[in-house]
Amino acid sequence: MNSARRLDPLVRHAEHIEHAEARRLAASRAALTAIERQLQALYVYQDDYRARFVGSAENGVSAGRARSFQAFLGQLDAAIEQALSGAAQRRQEHSEAERRWLAARARRRALARAAQRRVLRVHRAGERREQRRLDEHTGSGGALFER
Repeated sequence: MNSARRLDPLVRHAEHIEHAEARRLAASRAALTAIERQLQALYVYQDDYRARFVGSAENGVSAGRARSFQAFLGQLDAAIEQALSGAAQRRQEHSEAERRWLAARARRRALARAAQRRVLRVHRAGERREQRRLDEHTGSGGALFER
């Protein structure tokens, strides 16, 4: 393997890891978005159900119907609490996925820069060797600049 390209396998591996972390980040974002939509739908349904009950209660409501309403609202509140808990968990998972992706991206960038610097160093060293060879071949040895 060309000595200038020794870091290329590490860079490719770092790219692979970064892409995998980016996919995990996208999946966590999708999960978070889904649960936030579900939570929003639950809030809308809760408000709508309350408004319908209040509207029907103005005409009078039986005690049994009022208990049923309260029981259903309790179930809806429990579902909202569960969705809130799930959303908090998804936010935490998303933050962790984002942290891992940022770290993978930083590592890949650092390795790519190191590989690029190595290629430049090897290239410059080759140019210096070639210049020395040409100087020796022409016999100047740099004497053109001496006094």
